[in-house]
Amino acid sequence: MTLLIGTVSDEHVFLTADCRCTIRDGRMVRRVDTFQKIFPVRDKSLAIVHHGENVFLQGQRAVSLKDFVIWVVRENAEVFEQPSIEKMIERFAAVVGPIAKHTLRYRGEKLIGFWLAGFVSTSAKPKIWERCWFKDGREEGQDGQNLFVGGDGREYLLPRDRDFLDSTYNVQGIPRMSVKSVGAYHDKLYEKAVQKAPKPRCFSRRNDQLVIERDGWRWVQNPEAAHANRPSP
Repeated sequence: MTLLIGTVSDEHVFLTADCRCTIRDGRMVRRVDTFQKIFPVRDKSLAIVHHGENVFLQGQRAVSLKDFVIWVVRENAEVFEQPSIEKMIERFAAVVGPIAKHTLRYRGEKLIGFWLAGFVSTSAKPKIWERCWFKDGREEGQDGQNLFVGGDGREYLLPRDRDFLDSTYNVQGIPRMSVKSVGAYHDKLYEKAVQKAPKPRCFSRRNDQLVIERDGWRWVQNPEAAHANRPSP
């Protein structure tokens, strides 16, 4: 199960992702809690965030999520040089969409979803945009919000549970919040989801956190040294 939280202020994007990956091999089920789902783009104020099926079919070849994201960034650099977020979204979907649909046709159970988050060269404010491709052929997307919750773990953070925690932490205040305040908001939301989810835990106790500002991105929370030093695409 995946839980993603994203907030968009006037000055930055803050991203949180759990690190749970469930691997099924026949009747065996193995859970890994060090799985990367946030991929900052090198030399850009952008990140790619993933939920859903995490193995992709490029032709007949199965490719891991990390290798797929590295390929998208390396071989499709023009996608991330667009003059507007709308154009970048259009180009990203044109590259990823056919592969997502092909993958879901032959493997996978539910969906493949991506967020693009951050700034483009002409944008005064940052943005998060989401596009999901479903097993049944549907496509859905969303943007323009201050608070995004994604992944199948979103059922444990319904609007009534997340949009107004108290007078300090509420969705109306996000545009003016500092990075520190937004980080505290994310921590409270994540803990609320952990408490509401059934046992055994559906997603990892620890998580990754990234902040994106106009002059670049930085990891906020990556407690394991090896994990923190992962190369970016």
